Amino acid sequence: MKVNNIAFMLIMFCAACVHPGNEDLNKMLRTKAQQYLKTQLTDSSFYHPVSFSSPDSIMYSYLNDVVYLQYDDSVSEVEATRFREMGENFALYKQREKTGYYNSRLAYFKGKRDSVANTIEPDFAGYNLEHQFKTVSSTGDSVIRKYIFCFDKNGNLFNVIK
Repeated sequence: MKVNNIAFMLIMFCAACVHPGNEDLNKMLRTKAQQYLKTQLTDSSFYHPVSFSSPDSIMYSYLNDVVYLQYDDSVSEVEATRFREMGENFALYKQREKTGYYNSRLAYFKGKRDSVANTIEPDFAGYNLEHQFKTVSSTGDSVIRKYIFCFDKNGNLFNVIK
């Protein structure tokens, strides 16, 4: 029974990967990226596409949640303080190590961080598409540029990372 379920899931995954809608999505995102460039480049006649990546999913998860990242930074700060004090103020380091200061602070921040991670379910937010293209710089030199285009769930462009 388990083997049949795994085989069924594998077949469904493969079918989703080769679904004809994926090619339509690729074409739509590429077209929107090129339209953006033609309106944003100073002289679009020098625009020549070099390559496009396949669209990749943008997921919202705890890894890009502000509160999670703040707690994760706090964990890193405690570790950095521990190592800095180990080298610069060994007496203070030994005292804090003996009293469990570092471990209790780490446990607190890791617990908070992990509780945030457990409350956030990953959510599909859209797509990103990497695009390399050749253009001419202001000095007349040919240059290759790489942009990352970010699209929402409906394929609307909402950000360009240069």
